[in-house]
Amino acid sequence: MKTNFFSALSTLALNGTLRINIQRQSTNSMIVSVLLVDDSVKDKALQIIPPLVLNGDEEKLDEGFFDAITSPLQQTSSLATNMSAYEAAQTKAQKESKQVKDKETFVKNDKNSKRKKFEEQMNKVNELEKQKKMGEAIGQLPNPKAYPEFTEEIRKKEQQLRSQHGSLSLFEEPENTEVQHNNNDLSEEEREENEDEQEESEDDFN
Repeated sequence: MKTNFFSALSTLALNGTLRINIQRQSTNSMIVSVLLVDDSVKDKALQIIPPLVLNGDEEKLDEGFFDAITSPLQQTSSLATNMSAYEAAQTKAQKESKQVKDKETFVKNDKNSKRKKFEEQMNKVNELEKQKKMGEAIGQLPNPKAYPEFTEEIRKKEQQLRSQHGSLSLFEEPENTEVQHNNNDLSEEEREENEDEQEESEDDFN
């Protein structure tokens, strides 16, 4: 006997697993329960939907079975599809959110590490400045290319150090300002000239 039962089911285009239970009540009566499930959907709300139950004799079921199940099962299938799509989007959003959070944490930790290194380098600069070693302090300044976020701070510190370095080189008094000269510091030629000048002075006096 040929039937079109499965061809008719195929036209419903349902997503999931269709479970059909048939129980005979009497000679001409049957109870048919139909439940569409989708194991890919984790939302337990889908499990609340009860099976669709049909009761009737063979003739009534043959005539009205597909009319009775088509709309409810298609609605359940659509709901399951939407739930599945929602869960997939939710999972993706959570994953991307975690990636963003991890990235923000990495950037924050990297920034804190960078600031720590910058402050350590600036402490060396300040220590050299206290020791009046301005040239060395300038040489120890962090590279602005390595610390672009601190460029302005580095620039101001460099100007300050160069200003102090310039004042020292221009206005600091030397320790020995007097230069002592005597005949021992002169060359032989210069000593002879001095002796000649002294003799001429003596002749003029006489």
